[in-house]
This record gives sequence, C-alpha cells and structure tokens, in this order.
Amino acid sequence: MDGPSRSDPAFIGSLSVTDCEMGCNACGHGPLTTRDVLVEITRHLDGRSVGALRAVSLAARDAVDAALPRARPARPATLGQLCGLLERLPSLQELSLASCADGALSGFASLSEAEAALSPLARLLSRMPRLSTLELPLAALLELGNLAWARAWAAGAHLQGRDGREALRAATAGRYPGAYRSLQRGPHSVLLLPGWLVNPAARRLSVTRAAGGSPIWPDDQPTCVWLEPSELTRLEALAIEHVCLSHFPPPLLQLAAAPGSALRELRLHCCQLRALPGEAMESLGRVTSLQLSGNFLKALPDAIGALTALRELDVSKNALPTLCNGLAALTALERLDASSNQLLALPRCLWRLSGLRRLALSHNWLSGGGQIGEACAAWGRLTELRLANVSDKNGALAVPAAALAERCPRLAVLDVSAQFQLEAASLAGLAACPRLRRLEVGQPLRDALRRQLPGVEVV
Repeated sequence: MDGPSRSDPAFIGSLSVTDCEMGCNACGHGPLTTRDVLVEITRHLDGRSVGALRAVSLAARDAVDAALPRARPARPATLGQLCGLLERLPSLQELSLASCADGALSGFASLSEAEAALSPLARLLSRMPRLSTLELPLAALLELGNLAWARAWAAGAHLQGRDGREALRAATAGRYPGAYRSLQRGPHSVLLLPGWLVNPAARRLSVTRAAGGSPIWPDDQPTCVWLEPSELTRLEALAIEHVCLSHFPPPLLQLAAAPGSALRELRLHCCQLRALPGEAMESLGRVTSLQLSGNFLKALPDAIGALTALRELDVSKNALPTLCNGLAALTALERLDASSNQLLALPRCLWRLSGLRRLALSHNWLSGGGQIGEACAAWGRLTELRLANVSDKNGALAVPAAALAERCPRLAVLDVSAQFQLEAASLAGLAACPRLRRLEVGQPLRDALRRQLPGVEVV
C-alpha cells in the first residue's frame, strides 16, 4: 500500500488517550487521567520513544499539540514547570492556570520582582498565536494587586505577613474614587488584571478562585479591581468569579467604554454585587452578553434599557422580586435567565421582548401562571421555555398548552418539572406544538405523557 505505514516513526495521524481512573496494576502506576498521560508525554518529547510509540521528537510533539487544543493542569506547578509545558505546546488554544499556578504566580516581595520573574512566562504566552482563552488564579492576582498598589501609593512598604497587608490597605483605602471609598471602613483586597501578562492574542480572560478558597484572601473581604484599559482593549470576553466586589467595578465600565474596546461579554458570577450603577449603564452599550448570576441584587435599574446591543442577560440566583420596565427596551435580547429569584408574578416587561429565544423563570413563585398565555403572544421566536418549580401550595401552574402551540410555533424545549399538583391533562394540548422535541416533567406524569406525546422526549 502506498503512503506511510503506521510503523513509520514520522507517521502519527492522531493521538487519543482515554481517561482511566482504575490505575494499572500490571505496570505499578496509580490512577491515571488523560491529563496525567499527556503531561507525562510532553516531559519526554525530546526522547526517541513515547510510551509504546517509536517516534521522533518532532512527530510526537505535533501529535500531542494536535490532540491537546486546551490544557488545564490540576496539580500545583512551579514557574519553571509551567514554562516547560508551554514551550512544548505552541499551538495551544485554551489554557487554565486556576488550579495549579497560585504558587507559581505569587510569593514576590514587590511588583518589580514579580514582573521580572514572570517575564519568561509572559514572553511564552506572547509567542502563542492561537491562544485565545486564558484562565488565571484569583489568589495570585489578588497578591499582585496589593503589590501594584504598594508600588503606586506606598513605595517601599513591606508586605511580609498579614500585618503588612493590613497596613497597606489602611494607607491606600482613601485613594479609591467613587464607590471604592466605602473600602476605607475596613480591610480590603486589590484584584489586578495584568495586561503585561495576558497574551495579546487572547480574546477571553477569566479569573476564578481555586477549589477550597484561600485563608489569606477570605471570600467576604471587599475587593476592588485595578487595570489599565489600554492594555486590554482586545479582550472580547471577561469573567470574574467568586470574589467580593460588592460594587460594580468602575474600571470595568472604563474598559467597556474605552475607544476601540472589543469587550462584548462580561460575567461577574458570585461576586456579592448588591446594586448596578444605573447612571453608568450606557458605558456597557456595546456589550452583547451580561451575566450577573449568584449575586445579591434586589433590583435592576431602568437604565439597563440603554444596553440596546444586549442579546443575553443572566440575572439568575439573585433576590429580585420583579424585573424593571427598562428591560422592555432590550429588543435585541434573545436569552434571558431570571431563574432562582423571588418573582411573584410574570414581569410585564416580558410582553415586549419579541426577540426572545430562550427564557428561564424556574424556581420562582409564579403560582397559577395565568399570564403566560397572554405574554407568549410576543414570543414567536421562542425555542426554549423553563418554568420548573414555580408553583406552591397557593396554586398549581396552569400551562397554557393551546396558547403555546399557537403563538410559539418554534418551541422545542419546555421544562415544567417539580410542580405542585400539575396534571397531565393540562399538557395534552402540547401535541399541537409543531417543533416540540423535549418535555421535562415530574416522575408521576411521565408515563401518561409519553403515550399522549409519542414524538416528544419526555424526561
């Protein structure tokens, strides 16, 4: 047969490794995962063999590079180990350092020392043209943030131990503008988004706390964000998770409004936000996705209607008793998630959202749900509707099956699970929905509905 054979050292068409949590008693290894195997392979790329594969170094490197578009090392790594890994994966597209690099990116006495020590890593990241997604560890960026404030406002301050950090916070708290002035009343942290470390080609940046948190940086310690907007204007998506921001960070508003800014997606998840700055909402006018789940929001400002480019809004897992009328101005909105709030009735603003494709209102208190039939007259493009657990002892959910079938001809997924006294007869009219393919209901109703809706997946 013409062409290279599989025994040819230069021929490795693809490399596939499956997870194995059972271990290998025959060779004495403990439990192995795909990640362990691939990292082990990259350690031996300069050898003439990789496991059972006889291959030249270049061929093995190409094979691993092609098989590993993303890397998420799970074990603590030194800075040298990280650089060694990245040298062998020049075509990496996604890199997460959230679980392994807290130690590698921290422990410096000053920001100048940190910049010098991390310069090899920064150079490697800058030479990875395909790296579009980067995830950095929260604890390390908090430490770099305090070092940055030390250099900017308290040059020469010693940051050894907890006392040094407390002294720095006390010395610099009064310098924060606007919403950050409240941080003067107690200890706080500084979260630095270092443009000098982020790959210029990176389009998505996320900052998250490693599992287990950090005793040095408590979850409830107020934190402010510090960044230079001009260094991050190429970012298209920014996510910050599990940090106590309390206030919507003014620097993020500056980044979104900066000339030439590409920021279109902003996620602040579990950041203990209590309010949105209504007077500054227009700064986010170019943002298309705003995700604010898992916060302490009790109201949305009507000024949110200024976000006319918004296509996705996630305000789930907050404490909203209603949705503001300003949402009615978001005519481009396609995905709205307001689940796990305290909604007592269907918000009137939903009557105007004719572009909705996915709507989630699960885990609220919409007993009866009589207004759904009226509101869905505007939802002609709706493909997914989630109303799980929205009824209680005060009333059962009334599913307007006939109205949904007539007014939502594109509806494909309907979730009405975990309801109080929901009857199968009220759902039989869903057979008229021309594109319905999945119905999620409670266990007692599934058998009856599977007979009544033979072309629908009932789960």
